Amino acid sequence: MRSFLSILITFLASQSLFAQFNADNLYGSWVKTNLTYKDGGDLPDENVLKSTYFKYTFTAPDQLNISQLYYENGSQFIFEILNNDILVRTSGGSIINQLHIVELTHNRMVLQAPGRLGFDDPTALKYTFTREHIFQNSLSLNPADIYTVVKGDTIYRECQKVYANFKGDGFQKYLYANSFDDTGDGVSRVAHLAATFIVSKTGIADSLVIREGINAHFDKTFIKAFNRAKKSWKPAYLNGKPVAVEMHTELNYGAYDSSVSAIEYTEKANQAFKQKDYQAALYFYDEALKNHAADPENLYNRGICKQKLGNQSGACEDWRKIKELGGTEGDELLAKYCH
Repeated sequence: MRSFLSILITFLASQSLFAQFNADNLYGSWVKTNLTYKDGGDLPDENVLKSTYFKYTFTAPDQLNISQLYYENGSQFIFEILNNDILVRTSGGSIINQLHIVELTHNRMVLQAPGRLGFDDPTALKYTFTREHIFQNSLSLNPADIYTVVKGDTIYRECQKVYANFKGDGFQKYLYANSFDDTGDGVSRVAHLAATFIVSKTGIADSLVIREGINAHFDKTFIKAFNRAKKSWKPAYLNGKPVAVEMHTELNYGAYDSSVSAIEYTEKANQAFKQKDYQAALYFYDEALKNHAADPENLYNRGICKQKLGNQSGACEDWRKIKELGGTEGDELLAKYCH
């Protein structure tokens, strides 16, 4: 039997390990800055997670939002801290992930996700995060990020460095739930709505312009939904001061058959991609993107296929398309291969 002294030493050691983490440091918004294997090794370029944007927002007492879009709060979950692990649960209580806290300070968080064989698996992933405001401050502001300057007052374009925040779960989610056509003249085909608007220094959304509409009645309903949420914004900040920023939003609707086809083709493409059959994967990604041209993950993977098959210019074109759509998944590859 173990002696009382050995049990006490083990207990005190575990308490000491846990004490190194101050749970209060967890709260707030964090942005992923690096993703490696457990031992620090680099992920291959074809692993889209390597350059996928991740934002984790922890809110007291137990709410966690996870987003892959910098301007959205993302999906909402429940979390709890158990020893040195974060248990992520659905609203119904089911555990969907367990993340081990490797490091947690006021401005730096390192989390490890388990591999197929658990936390000791060599393929387990290690995520490094920094505070969202620190990440934003580290980014450069380019001339293209300025929308207009009138009498010395600058309005910026939405970008990772400067953007307004919707106070709800997400602006697109809000719009999909509140923009509908109750006359029967609804969205019965593949349709796309694109709009721009300006969020002022005081957090008021205005100057809405529908760049591409769907139909007169739908657009009118969309405008009503937008107007109801005019005051549901937090202004953008630059160098600690509120600034006006031009934001954009898009709604995409597809006929059922087209949506199913895109999903089926994507599954076939991903299977071929995993098997490194890049010719077959390229074919299926082409078909999937015909039905859903704005899928960043498919564009990323199709670019990898083109690169593997010797078409570097075509690969760069796909990764630039992601950037045009507001995504960041292809940024690292653009910097590495597309000069």
